[in-house]
Amino acid sequence: MKNILLWASFGFFALNAQTVQHINIKKAPTQKFSERISRKLFMGEQGDMAVYTLKKGAFIPEHQHPQEQFSYIQSGKVKVIINGQEHIISGGEVIVIPGNVPHSFEALEDTVDIDFFSPHRDEAWRNGSASFLQSSK
Repeated sequence: MKNILLWASFGFFALNAQTVQHINIKKAPTQKFSERISRKLFMGEQGDMAVYTLKKGAFIPEHQHPQEQFSYIQSGKVKVIINGQEHIISGGEVIVIPGNVPHSFEALEDTVDIDFFSPHRDEAWRNGSASFLQSSK
């Protein structure tokens, strides 16, 4: 049987892939990257989901990853630069970013951004040590 990893405030722990996860998002641990950026991270067998809280002016610098990314802007508004092209995404809209495509995010308003990645992101992203997350504002 495959195992999956679940991040908690005390680190990772493995769950059996057959385990159903029922999570209260309000009670999930929060990773804080700056005064403007925090995230809650959830991992399953095939992909990861992150719920970002971005305050106006938050900036995640250009980066890329092999995973496909679905970003649902639940509320607020962001500017996403993908391969040099600007996209304004507002609450209730989704943008799909193909794998290996450079992109950055800037919060134009206070924003809740729900991202889904498939397959899993690398461990550095999961534990918050990825360089692009460390240089976020």
